Amino acid sequence: MDTTLIGAQGEAKVISELTDRGWAVAKPILDLGVDLLACRIVDGSVKIVAIQVKTKATPSHNRGTCYGHQFTKSKIIDGVYYIIACLTIREYIIIPSEQAKQKTHWHKERAEWDEFKNRWELIR
Repeated sequence: MDTTLIGAQGEAKVISELTDRGWAVAKPILDLGVDLLACRIVDGSVKIVAIQVKTKATPSHNRGTCYGHQFTKSKIIDGVYYIIACLTIREYIIIPSEQAKQKTHWHKERAEWDEFKNRWELIR
């Protein structure tokens, strides 16, 4: 399958998940390293977050998981949430930029990802 289609599917799934959690989501016209902008009203103030979606079409090593991703530190943008979306299972890894910068390569071991798996509340 075309990687553009895979990426679009991942973004659509993330948009759906965020909308279910009360966020209004928009896709910027220009791609400057941010795929989505999400906003909601919190305590009378507008909260806006930037999101970069990475999509995996199939689980790694046929384990039924989407673990394993390599981040390039120079491309990590402060304040952006990185979400790895897996198309074959309903699993999302939500990593704030501060944590993404701590490592350049996240291994496929489950324990390394558990604190970020389906943790939508990390997006604040």
